[in-house]
Amino acid sequence: MAETFPSLNGVAQSWADIGVTVQVTGGTSQRTDDIADISYDTTVELGEQRGVGMEIKKRTRGQRSYGGKITFYADGMRSMLSALAAVAPVDAGGFKDTSQVVFDVLIQHSPPGVADISEVQLLGCRLLTRNANHAEGTDPDKREGTLSIGRILEKIDGAWVV
Repeated sequence: MAETFPSLNGVAQSWADIGVTVQVTGGTSQRTDDIADISYDTTVELGEQRGVGMEIKKRTRGQRSYGGKITFYADGMRSMLSALAAVAPVDAGGFKDTSQVVFDVLIQHSPPGVADISEVQLLGCRLLTRNANHAEGTDPDKREGTLSIGRILEKIDGAWVV
């Protein structure tokens, strides 16, 4: 029986191949390399019709909800806040309210030698929380933010899917 071995010639999508572009509504578009982490999720909440007995008879189509987080290096968050502040409304205290600004995020992966570009769009985002975690050591400071996301689209075989 012949043994099979994994191929070592292929290139898998990784963080080294990511590109992130942020488009602020009414403001600027900027590609950023100052991101340490970005994550997102989609959840579909279904309604159930049970009727008599214990079994589910039918399900509703449900409702989608989206969420995510983004971690910038300190200078990346500063740049992001600057772009948001440029178009932010002024609150009752006279401060620019960056949490009210909507933006889209385009995430692209393209490993070397691979023609296909993996794309995900986070649409209608708002930055809801910001936090800092300063720590002793040699690593650069990071700032994490929670995202409210209006819709997540992923390109599969040339079509955008939810």
